[in-house]
Amino acid sequence: MTVSDPTETQLFDFRQGSILSERQARILQQRHEELARALADRLTLWLRSDFSLRLARVAAVSHAGFTASLPALTHLTLFKLDPLRGLCLLDTPPPLAIAVVERLLGGAAQRLGEARALTEVEIALFDQWTQILLEEWQRHFPEPPAPKPQLLGHESAPRFLQSSPPDTMMVEVVFEAAFADGKAPVQLAFPYATLEPLLRQLVPSEEPAAQEADPPPGPPSPAWNSVLDDMKIAVSAHWTGLEMTARAVADLRVGEIIPLAPQAVAQAQVRLAGRAKFTGRLGTCGPQWAVELTGPAAKN
Repeated sequence: MTVSDPTETQLFDFRQGSILSERQARILQQRHEELARALADRLTLWLRSDFSLRLARVAAVSHAGFTASLPALTHLTLFKLDPLRGLCLLDTPPPLAIAVVERLLGGAAQRLGEARALTEVEIALFDQWTQILLEEWQRHFPEPPAPKPQLLGHESAPRFLQSSPPDTMMVEVVFEAAFADGKAPVQLAFPYATLEPLLRQLVPSEEPAAQEADPPPGPPSPAWNSVLDDMKIAVSAHWTGLEMTARAVADLRVGEIIPLAPQAVAQAQVRLAGRAKFTGRLGTCGPQWAVELTGPAAKN
């Protein structure tokens, strides 16, 4: 019997615990749970056979750690989320992929297929399944820059995969798929640098701690009534401060010029349906006259 040394040093990558904040991890978890439900319904209709999908986990892992966890033979699809940088990975066990292809060819697909490399014809057919998965992922992440998935290639041996440096931190999303009376994991892996622009949209920067002591916000604004969407409201801009005698007004003729003080253009009053709502500054926008809103109108 061998007794291990309790003082033996073990390596630990501290970046794996800190790459995702708690809020980022929670939102990614929620989005991919919604994706799993929607994708399962869509694949069931497409394959005309029950296909279930359950989110198992969302975690951070190095590229080397991800590839080391894969079996020696698998089916990897390399894709890009244009215009974001970095190569992303989709890992599907060959038995599941072969069962899907069998179903697409009209077979019953009553059990998961054998563990072997896919042929070129099978890869071309299974790419339809991959496209559906990535299209559904795109629908659940519509934030700018609205990434568009593009398939780049395939690999069956993870040990030859060099899509990213070994120490690149990845966001790993693992689903459990149930199809043809069997279960198999389906894994997505995104370089953190790829998802970072999306995460900034999903989770804005934390506000300073000093603001936590601010009083609670007031009552929420009333909901907008969509019936008013197409209602037209008269908008006009007015200037004040110019005074003329009644005689001068009576003597006005077409073509005469009335001088205005230079500061008047910065003191326009914008009225909506005759009621003063904003102050503004006169200017132009291209070939048109325009008023820039500078603040709310003073309350009477």
